[in-house]
Amino acid sequence: MIVGEVVSMTGGPGEMRYAKYFGGNFSMKALLSKVRAFAREEDGVALTEYLILLGLLTGGVIASVLAIGGDLSDAWGTWEDFFETADLDAPAPPPATP
Repeated sequence: MIVGEVVSMTGGPGEMRYAKYFGGNFSMKALLSKVRAFAREEDGVALTEYLILLGLLTGGVIASVLAIGGDLSDAWGTWEDFFETADLDAPAPPPATP
């Protein structure tokens, strides 16, 4: 049986009963013991470290965009004005020599 597999669906609509979730113990104690076992494993520790790093990077990106967001908007506006007013046509070809 797969962990978390629905063994039976009884009751009203949308009500599911997980009879054998976490090896027959569906309680907070069983959940905490599974989380602790995961944390003791090396893969669990590495995953936790990567998730913390991802959170810090995401927070840094959000903070920097919020801090310099107005300046970025002004810079893009300046570039927009430049491209709207600049003469960006291709130069005329040189006259042909006979």
